Amino acid sequence: MIQDVKEIELIERIKANDEESLQELISAYQRIIWSIIYKCVHFPIPHDLDKQDLYQEALIGLMNAVKHHDPRFGVLFSSFASKCIENEVRSYLRKHRSQNRQMLNQAVSLDMHVSEDEQLTLLDTITSSSKEFDPVFKADIAWVKDQIPSIQEQLSETEWKVFQKYHLGYTYREIGKQFDLTEKDVDNTIQKIKKKIRLMFDTHRSL
Repeated sequence: MIQDVKEIELIERIKANDEESLQELISAYQRIIWSIIYKCVHFPIPHDLDKQDLYQEALIGLMNAVKHHDPRFGVLFSSFASKCIENEVRSYLRKHRSQNRQMLNQAVSLDMHVSEDEQLTLLDTITSSSKEFDPVFKADIAWVKDQIPSIQEQLSETEWKVFQKYHLGYTYREIGKQFDLTEKDVDNTIQKIKKKIRLMFDTHRSL
């Protein structure tokens, strides 16, 4: 790491728009940036998160630290920068997961089979451009989206938590680590969830 006095001088040059000094600071903070990212996200990074997006958010946090740090308050720049980086990364993660939760209504039923031979899923009915699709499928999709509260009522607390993580793109290993379950336990839980949702769907279709 850069020594404190040198760091303060470096920051002053950055504030004077010295690009070389900016690159020097970024290079010096690489280890801290990635350690904070992995602390916030939990290694390995889930496949629905882009490492470069996380890195860019961390750099925004570092730049915020450069802009707002005031040595007169007696706080080391390194400590202040670490907090700014962490705040920015966590803010990005909250926004990302909020967006994923909003997408959950669409994701909930996409892998459910809607044909007797189990060759057609609701995802097929959404993405296909075929003119031959039965219009009832559109009604089915709308029905499933409306059933999120009912689905939650049918699931145990653990099943609901696993269900949410699964459709947010977490792997079996990541889900298991969060809830102290083996990958086999997670798979069994997901299969139970699918059976419950499929039963609700079949009941709806039979009405």
